Amino acid sequence: MMYDQTFPMYAKRMIIWLTGMLIIGTALITVIWGWKAGLAWAIGSFFHAAFFYVLRIRYFKWVSKDAEPTAIGKKIAGYAGLRFILEIVIAAVVVIYTPLNVIGLIGGLLSLPLASLFERAVNVIKK
Repeated sequence: MMYDQTFPMYAKRMIIWLTGMLIIGTALITVIWGWKAGLAWAIGSFFHAAFFYVLRIRYFKWVSKDAEPTAIGKKIAGYAGLRFILEIVIAAVVVIYTPLNVIGLIGGLLSLPLASLFERAVNVIKK
């Protein structure tokens, strides 16, 4: 069966962008606003990088089992929906149980849309 490689390639690029934002953002935010904000940013950014890493691994596992492409698409969509629930849980744990900066965490969680915009802009410029 033929499988489209668009998603795994996109996931790979997002992992690279998110890891870069994790490292640079954590360093800058720690210097400017302190370790509580920096660590919170790192947690939020790491969550998305890890999410794409796990989802990419799952994709290749589904492909190796000859899953239908539509079934793979539905599973990816299901994981994407689950991601929002996990974000809420992480935010609640940080707010309730840690002294970390909530704004830093939200910023880290919002690194995904920013990374998506950067990735898209770079692809447009390359073409």
